[in-house]
Amino acid sequence: MPKVTLLADDSATQPITLSRIPTIGEYIFFNNETLAIHRVIHIPRAFGSQALISVRIIE
Repeated sequence: MPKVTLLADDSATQPITLSRIPTIGEYIFFNNETLAIHRVIHIPRAFGSQALISVRIIE
């Protein structure tokens, strides 16, 4: 399971593990919030995370 880092609108980051790396336009659910995926940047595994994912909280 890939380790990814979420980057929120307020510049807060949160490392999490997902079943797969999501694509732009998808939604994920984390900590009782719905997050829309805006950008996905793949990172080599040597950095400890496989992707940086820019998200927006859906209210």
